[in-house]
Amino acid sequence: MKTINKISLTLLFLVFTTILNAQNYDVPEGFKWTDKDEYLYISQDKEHAIQKCMQAFSMHSSLDIETIKVYENSKVPIFWYSLVGNKRKIAMIFYCIKYRDGYDVVIKKIENKDTYFFSVEENNGEVIDLFYAKQ
Repeated sequence: MKTINKISLTLLFLVFTTILNAQNYDVPEGFKWTDKDEYLYISQDKEHAIQKCMQAFSMHSSLDIETIKVYENSKVPIFWYSLVGNKRKIAMIFYCIKYRDGYDVVIKKIENKDTYFFSVEENNGEVIDLFYAKQ
């Protein structure tokens, strides 16, 4: 019985540690952790969503947020990244996307490798593929 309790306790510890490691980065108030291993903030207002995305970016980058290019007429006004630490093995992805009647702001931590996210069809019919290219 002691062996079973020890194994159960070890498994519980491993699950708890994995959950903590998955959510180990700071985000502004209002973001929620999702089952897609990313943080999500939902806004009904585009300007507010852009500001929230810039606020999140400023927490993880030494770059001035004014350097972020905002595409005002796009369904994805912001798609940006920041590398984590000196080893540059991890990238933080920040984007704001029109979804239904509002805007989603997403923060996702990925390995620093080429990563395809999704395609978006703009209002003019142009299809944009959003991906991160390894830095």
